[in-house]
Amino acid sequence: MTDKADVADLTARLQDGSLAGKWVVAPDQTTVEFRSSSLWGLVKVKGRFTDVHGEATVDPSGTITGRLDLDVASVSTGNAKRDTHLRSTDFFDADTHNHITFLATDVSVTGGNRLQIAGELTIAGQSHPFAWEATVSDLDATGVTLTSSVVIDRSQWGIAWRKMGMTKMDTGIDIKARFTRG
Repeated sequence: MTDKADVADLTARLQDGSLAGKWVVAPDQTTVEFRSSSLWGLVKVKGRFTDVHGEATVDPSGTITGRLDLDVASVSTGNAKRDTHLRSTDFFDADTHNHITFLATDVSVTGGNRLQIAGELTIAGQSHPFAWEATVSDLDATGVTLTSSVVIDRSQWGIAWRKMGMTKMDTGIDIKARFTRG
């Protein structure tokens, strides 16, 4: 259950050091799902990464850094042939680049229970700056949940496969990451 008082005073708790320490992703309480369109937008493709790991550090001054890793081999759309294709060099090149990684280097409270998270996103061996917003919930002494929906243009990371133009470049990603004290 969300403790609204704890979320409301997120800035104060970061500044007073009560959230300082190492936090780790709870894989069994974390989901990373994606959605895209193919066949000129007529068919919606949904999937997820089933192997997600990460950690964050909150220093005593309230500065937050972190890392989120998705094991590319864990991609699952419910279609084995599609999953094999997603792992191929047309998309993630899982044999060479086995993780999608986000390194958070600048995290700030933007008001209430919202965080602005900036850093570097690496997909298929290409790294680019990336920023997104997350909502903080379920903050208590043992953990915190971050929820976000973002859209990426996969061609920015060199993933440009589009059979006859049937696949859109934009991919939506929904993240619900539960961090617990490490």
